[in-house]
Amino acid sequence: MSSDTHVLSPVPQKLVEEFEIQQSTLKEMEEQRRFSEVQHKFQQFRSPSNLEPRLSRALRELRSVEEATCLLEIASEDPEAIQGQLKHCMRFYRTLSEIKGDVEDIIKAGRKLVEDKAVSEPAKFNLRIDLLKELYNKLGSQVTEAKATLDTALELSLGLQSDIPALQEWLEGVESQLDEQELTGGVQDLTPQIAFVQKSLEVDAPKWSLTKEKVKTSHKAFSSLCDPVYLEVLKDNVNDAMKKWDRIQTRLKNSMDSLQKEQLELAQSKREEFEHSLGEIREWLKGTEQHLDRLDSLPSGQISARDLAECNVRLLLVAHSFVPIQMLPYTY
Repeated sequence: MSSDTHVLSPVPQKLVEEFEIQQSTLKEMEEQRRFSEVQHKFQQFRSPSNLEPRLSRALRELRSVEEATCLLEIASEDPEAIQGQLKHCMRFYRTLSEIKGDVEDIIKAGRKLVEDKAVSEPAKFNLRIDLLKELYNKLGSQVTEAKATLDTALELSLGLQSDIPALQEWLEGVESQLDEQELTGGVQDLTPQIAFVQKSLEVDAPKWSLTKEKVKTSHKAFSSLCDPVYLEVLKDNVNDAMKKWDRIQTRLKNSMDSLQKEQLELAQSKREEFEHSLGEIREWLKGTEQHLDRLDSLPSGQISARDLAECNVRLLLVAHSFVPIQMLPYTY
């Protein structure tokens, strides 16, 4: 059995080798056939008859994008509207990216056809190739610039949408407080009112001034990105905030001057009241002193109970008047 196997084994081995050779040959032939098919298709693809439809289709797609780029022109300060425009912009960008390879191949193949004079009207065909290249590059730049503009506009719009209401709210709060102070008259203690006005002028106003300047700067920048005819509402809102700012600042300064003047007048009134009361006390003391001197000059037996009672009354009246006067603030 072993001997038979040894004799027959070279035959199958030879068949295997031949089979492998034939298989390799067939594989090479198949690859060559496929390559020839691809090469043939590629040649057909580059032929004038096939390039013309591709050129027309590419120009048609680019012109479609060109016509729709009007959607990228900013026509509102509304952030949602701008975000919608950004979506259109990205759609155009994807379209240009998707056809970029085809456009480049059409340009390359078209130049070769013109160079080889493989088209009936090389000059005219070359102009169409130039048009394709110029239109693609123009739209690429236009969409890229529009994307940058829309990004900037969205940032400015979001800032304005937040800053204007916040500034208006602070101004309205200050104005309401000033109105309330003006309606409240005859207040003896002006310290809380002065503290509010002083804080508004020296602490709050400088902080909100930064917001006010940001609103002005953002409005100016946004107006340069959009036709002003679409921004009348935004313009009115900004102008209203600026006018209200100026009005509130003037009222705060006038209120501070008025309150300080009123405080000075109250202090002067209290001083005069104090001096008047002090004069009355001096008169009482002088009369009491004279009464006591008269009593001192009399013999003790001549001092009546009435004299002593009158003296006690005078002393009590002086003491009663002197106590509240000591409580008055010293304003000299």
